[in-house]
Amino acid sequence: MDGKGEFVGTKICVKCGKEKDSTAFGKNKNLKDGLRSQCKACRSQEYQNGKEKIKEYWKEYRKKNKDKIKEYNEKYHKENLDKLRKNSRKIYKRDKQKISDYNKKRRLENGDEIRKRDNERYHKNHDHCLAVAREYREKNQETIKVKAKIYREKNKDRFSSLRKEYYDEHREELLTKQAEFRKENKEELNRRGRENYQKNKEKLKQSAKAYRKKNLEHVKAKAKEYRQSKAYQDYRERSKDQRAKKSKEYQIKNVERFREKAKEYYDKNKVEIRQKEKNNRDNLTDVYVRGNISRYSGIPLQQIPQDIIDLRRIIMMIKREIKTRRTA
Repeated sequence: MDGKGEFVGTKICVKCGKEKDSTAFGKNKNLKDGLRSQCKACRSQEYQNGKEKIKEYWKEYRKKNKDKIKEYNEKYHKENLDKLRKNSRKIYKRDKQKISDYNKKRRLENGDEIRKRDNERYHKNHDHCLAVAREYREKNQETIKVKAKIYREKNKDRFSSLRKEYYDEHREELLTKQAEFRKENKEELNRRGRENYQKNKEKLKQSAKAYRKKNLEHVKAKAKEYRQSKAYQDYRERSKDQRAKKSKEYQIKNVERFREKAKEYYDKNKVEIRQKEKNNRDNLTDVYVRGNISRYSGIPLQQIPQDIIDLRRIIMMIKREIKTRRTA
């Protein structure tokens, strides 16, 4: 015997009759020397010869003693929980890739069966599953956030594709639900929106600017499509007075800013603006004629009707003709 109380030396196998080293024998605490009477090679051969018979025996045994085995397993699991968890972690750490590959292969081959079984188990132990999940989330909040972020980044394209696919399939249903939700929570959503905008003003501006720059053609196309929609026309008609009032208030409040911007734009595009004004003047366009009437009468540009513009254009054309003939 060595220092650990284990047999060291040689032993004769009762099956093959050969004398072998003690390492060639399996362990059995019930025997005096702590080793099995048959060597590992003989036991392996014996198992291979009677493999099907042994499997059938244990299958029949498990079938007959189902409750007994279940009771024993539950009791053992409860009494040795820490030990089992420690062993499981050790095995998983050692064979992580192997286990992962096996589970992946198994899910691919038996996906429907596994999903059905898990679903049944979940519904059978619904309250327990929720309690365990809640407890885990509370204890591992930071870990879950980090893992979720990494997973989302890793599968960004997949998530985007799935969201788009789901939205296309349920578009009408989702739009209806969104409209109902916005209607029911209008004040709260507006308040949150204002708070979020004030809190992240610069960040949102930069993000919007970057998106427009990156997707300029798409943004223009969407804006054009929306301007031509019935919803936009209805909105303009509905909010006409309100928009005019807000626009006027904004102009009065920012009159100096408007002047600076106009001056800056004029200085930058002086040649083009003068050329455009000359073309308008030479061709007596609506813009030029309307401006002419407003300048001399004081009537706001938007309030000048089209028939007055047409009449003023005819008068201006006659005056030009008379002037041309006089100079000739």
